[in-house]
Amino acid sequence: MTKFIILATQRTGSTFLWRYLNSHPQIRAHGEVFYRKDKFSYREYYNSSLKKKLFHFFFRKKVIFSYLDEFFVPLYGEKAIGFKLMYNQLKKYPSIEEWIFLRKPHIIHLIRKNVLKIIVSRETAKLRKLYHLEKNSNMSIKPIKVTFFL
Repeated sequence: MTKFIILATQRTGSTFLWRYLNSHPQIRAHGEVFYRKDKFSYREYYNSSLKKKLFHFFFRKKVIFSYLDEFFVPLYGEKAIGFKLMYNQLKKYPSIEEWIFLRKPHIIHLIRKNVLKIIVSRETAKLRKLYHLEKNSNMSIKPIKVTFFL
């Protein structure tokens, strides 16, 4: 079974990539499990019992290792399992880096070469108050003008 992590910064197309990978029947891909609160998130994991909450507070590294080891266990016979990880999440949870070094999952490192496109994308998302379209959204997006003042 292949373990993978999509490592990126915001506005690089990582959401598109994980949704695309997750559409494959033999791949289970998740979004930002160290940011969001859902069934597979780290927050749900450590809040699931008093013991894990206490361990998260006093022995965070051990809980993160345990979470990641359990996360990558196939539930439905998947051939590959992974999630998105943003640089700022790696900074907040430095134990992830050690886990990566020891367990050696595949890293898909997304880099958007044109930094200006990242900035324009971020500003456009702020103005629209829309960072991601839902999969089945029929919403039409109107062009907007982004102005920068230096």
